Amino acid sequence: MMSTYEQQRQEIIDLVIKASQQQLPQDQADLFARFAQRFLEVLAISDLQERSLETFAGILVTQWRFIYERAPGEAKIKVFNPSADIENWRCPHTVIIISHDDMTFLVDSIRMELDRLNYQLHFIMHLGGLKLQRDAANCISAILPTDKPAIAASTEAPLYFEIDHIAEPEIIAELVNNIKSILSDVRAAVTDWPQMLASMTACIQELEDKPPPLDQDDIKE
Repeated sequence: MMSTYEQQRQEIIDLVIKASQQQLPQDQADLFARFAQRFLEVLAISDLQERSLETFAGILVTQWRFIYERAPGEAKIKVFNPSADIENWRCPHTVIIISHDDMTFLVDSIRMELDRLNYQLHFIMHLGGLKLQRDAANCISAILPTDKPAIAASTEAPLYFEIDHIAEPEIIAELVNNIKSILSDVRAAVTDWPQMLASMTACIQELEDKPPPLDQDDIKE
């Protein structure tokens, strides 16, 4: 049974989903509702009450359209200033949205880079462990439960950040390149560690099988 707090939060989420679905094709409505529920339920009710339904609907629709199509292993990054004319919502901050494979250190690495560049982080939404199946065109065809193994599914991490407003297009472009570089470094570190572990294990085995002419304590260390 839901607590009063959970009921109030769910009521807001339901209203946001309903407002959002009106902006999307009918054949995406059910998939979107599952995504939106997962994306919003990580937020506290105070966060949900802080913005209008129209704003959250705009955020969700923009994020959904961005993640809906993504090639395997692709790192998608968009840095922009939402406007009523284009995105159908406004934000006083510059927005960063990312569609990427879910990986360790992903959020922390981006936050560290934003801190290094002296951008204040005003708001963040991060949905890690999103299991998706995509069709031949790389479009989302199913959103799967997180607690069950899935065949032919990718585990992805939609990310949403709001930072200090950036007006200059060239600085926005530079920020995109910086984030792209960070994501590349994270992928390299995460995908390389099994090979590094295997190499280390092989070195240990060699020291045991063919120890060098050193003191045993040194070899053990």
